[in-house]
Amino acid sequence: MEYKLWHDFTQKGILSLEVEENISRSWKTSRIYNVPCEALYKEQELSAFLLEKLLHRHKQHLTFTKEYLNGIAQGFRENIQKADYGIFLLNNEGYLLQTINNFSDKEEKLLGLSVGVNWGVNMKGTTAIGLTLEHNRHEVVKNYQHYQQRYHPYITEAIPIKNPQGDMIYILGLLSSTLQHSKLLSTLGRMTVRAIENEMVAIRYKSEVKELTEKVRKQNKRYETQTNLLNYILDNTREMIFIMNEEGKYILLNKASWKFMKENQVYNLRDIYEKLQVYNLEGKRMTKEEDTSLSIFTGKPIYTCKTMIRNLKGEEAYYHIHAIPYCDDLDRKLAIGIVEDITDYVKLQEVKNSFKSKAEQLEMIINTISDGVAILSPEGEYIMMNPACLKILPCLGRSKKGHYKIYDEVVEEKACSIIDKKSFGVVPCLKIKKQNDDKVYTEMAKEKICNISMIDKKGNVIGVEDYPLLKVLKGKKIKNQVFIINRNRKITYIQLSGSPVFDVDGKVAYAVISVNDITKIKKQEMKIKQQKEFINNVMNAVGAPMAVITYPDYVHKYLNHVYLEIISRIAGKNLTYEDIIGKTIYEILPPAYSRFMKHRKETLISEEITERAKMLSVKTPQGDGQYYQVVYTMLPNGGDGQKQMVVVGMDVTPQVKLQKETERLTKSREEYFATISHELRSPITIIHSVVQMLKSEYYTRHLTDGTKRLVSKVEKNTLRLLRLVNNFLDITRAEAGFMKLTLTNTNLVTYTDFIVESILPIGEKKNIEIDFSYDCSTATIALDVEKYERILLNLLSNAFKFTESNGKIQVYIQEDEEYMKVGVKDSGIGIAQEEVDKIFNRFYIAEHINKGEHRGTGIGLSLVKKLMEFMGGKIEVYSQKGNGSEFILFFPKKLEANSLNTKIDKQQLTENAYLELENIP
Repeated sequence: MEYKLWHDFTQKGILSLEVEENISRSWKTSRIYNVPCEALYKEQELSAFLLEKLLHRHKQHLTFTKEYLNGIAQGFRENIQKADYGIFLLNNEGYLLQTINNFSDKEEKLLGLSVGVNWGVNMKGTTAIGLTLEHNRHEVVKNYQHYQQRYHPYITEAIPIKNPQGDMIYILGLLSSTLQHSKLLSTLGRMTVRAIENEMVAIRYKSEVKELTEKVRKQNKRYETQTNLLNYILDNTREMIFIMNEEGKYILLNKASWKFMKENQVYNLRDIYEKLQVYNLEGKRMTKEEDTSLSIFTGKPIYTCKTMIRNLKGEEAYYHIHAIPYCDDLDRKLAIGIVEDITDYVKLQEVKNSFKSKAEQLEMIINTISDGVAILSPEGEYIMMNPACLKILPCLGRSKKGHYKIYDEVVEEKACSIIDKKSFGVVPCLKIKKQNDDKVYTEMAKEKICNISMIDKKGNVIGVEDYPLLKVLKGKKIKNQVFIINRNRKITYIQLSGSPVFDVDGKVAYAVISVNDITKIKKQEMKIKQQKEFINNVMNAVGAPMAVITYPDYVHKYLNHVYLEIISRIAGKNLTYEDIIGKTIYEILPPAYSRFMKHRKETLISEEITERAKMLSVKTPQGDGQYYQVVYTMLPNGGDGQKQMVVVGMDVTPQVKLQKETERLTKSREEYFATISHELRSPITIIHSVVQMLKSEYYTRHLTDGTKRLVSKVEKNTLRLLRLVNNFLDITRAEAGFMKLTLTNTNLVTYTDFIVESILPIGEKKNIEIDFSYDCSTATIALDVEKYERILLNLLSNAFKFTESNGKIQVYIQEDEEYMKVGVKDSGIGIAQEEVDKIFNRFYIAEHINKGEHRGTGIGLSLVKKLMEFMGGKIEVYSQKGNGSEFILFFPKKLEANSLNTKIDKQQLTENAYLELENIP
């Protein structure tokens, strides 16, 4: 039955219920490992070298375990005679280390009892030793439960041998033929295992004691060395190290601490706070009671802080204090403190923070400015680039290492450029490997969809060897180099500047470049250029001299050829546009003209120019005189805030000469009339005197009535002739500037009323209604009463002349904010509209006036206007033919200082009125 159970399992794979579960699992494991179940097979043993190494490793324990194994064998033989047995020791890997048995060599080898044989399940199949190796427990395998056929007659038993930690280190294997023998061996084996484990504990204890003793010796030696080394370090370190008790007294100081104490004459914590000035980093001064380092004595395990101490010399130093609690061998609570001087670090941090802040500001500025900024390594790699640079030069990309590089976008975006993988990809900054090979450059350019070229200020293409970035990388500075990018047939103008940064050896460490998209500026310049050409063409098309000059600097910006010719004639030499553009007028002209123009400049600056015409007289060095009517027109401020004015001149020399001739003739005429008037006045005065004498009482009694009437006619015409001569003389004096003005503060309303009252008899005589009214709050103004009287009587005389019987004459006074207005309005024949502007001209007589009845000399209204202007006033007229006329006198509302009010002489006023109006029919 026993054999059948085993045979059924090994041959058919049938598992009997009588076999234990762990045995069945072991059988399956053995089968999985392909362990043969036949009786004979070759053992898998260790080589001689590995076996020797294995035994040497367990040499210490094998020395005493052999005695224990012999003791088991002796006790078994004393109780059992002639029985087969095997006693052997294995390590925790299953290798047999020692064996005692009574088998022959052949049987020993057959049973696997040779030293070095492995008894693992995967090697020998199911045995008690194999199960113990797997489960770390005492196992017994009966003869019919062995996996291999050769073990059928024997029972195997395995007892684990463990260390104090419970780890299995050895296995005691027992082999017997009967159950009775197995029980005896099992009893002896368990006793032996306990003895071996105790022995191993003793050996371990002795070994540990020995090791501990050696460790103590070495530790003492190390402590002595470390103590000496620590003392050396403490005395030679820069940090101040101290040991302090709870009262703040120092128990131990190193050399640095002692030096600090001695220099500052402080010997405990209280001295430091009383003699020195201690501040926290917030700037608050601290006291001993506020020193938190003492808190380590109240439970805080570690204390650290930073302080600033001002010593006795006033010097400031920053310290980092680190303290930890410590108890010595006397159980005293102490503190170990380490004080590190961090003054340089704090100042360095301040500098670093300052630089960091400035760097952040600079970075922010660089990243926000519209100009592109980039930094390159000597190899041409872009270390830094702001967004504007990448936007201006879209052919730049970022390499895998994080540096900006140029790459060929022809395939990806069909963009520019001609490139070198580690340099500026556009041609103006290209770093070409064959820098002197223009042919290679040309061929490369032709292969690209978008060719790029760089031009100088004159528009010439710059050669490869002169590219700006190459110059910068070679240590040269460049400034405002302009080039053109043709990207997908879109022209972009770029302005580039660059500067190298050298290291201590004088080699280029970096290259800083700045790029600016000036396309808009260039287009604006071209537009301005076109506009300038247009302006020049327009100005040259004008036949009159024309120029645009800055104001008030008088710098020429534009001029036409006529202006150039005139300036050349004045200067007495042939000038070009380049000689005049950008220069002032007084830099170009001779000194005499320059002084005149400087005077004119001061005059113009003092005036607010909008548009004004001036007459300019020019005399050339040859003696020719020219006259120009110059019009100054101010333009709006330009973008630079500077004013400009357009100067346009017209040659009015013929007109001026004609005007001068006319003035000469007029002057001659005036002189003639003045002479005639003067010559006439003398005899008229004599005649008037004779008439007055004849009208005296002495002569009248001798005259007949007819003679008296003749004398009255002579007197009347004499006075009329005298008034005419006086008018001629007055108007001549006014135009010559010899008339005097006598202003007095006069009540205009009262004086006007008296004048109107003096002419009432004449109104009654002609059956004309005369009305006077006023509507004003101001009555007194500065007035030349003699001239005002003549003006008003002249207007009233005209009103009487041209107003028919039953007509009406109105005299009124009104005022506004600036003027007192005296009006004379009649219902007479009026004045034609086309003649209204001519009536103030001297000697002008309206065409519709009856030549016989009302015709005068034509100088009355001319004299009225002259007198009004002489007094600072003005006269206006409103009239229509057949609807009467209205003359309005405007007198300024002002008073004369230090002037008495005028006294009115009614008698004289009546005589003057009679003289002015006596010839009215």
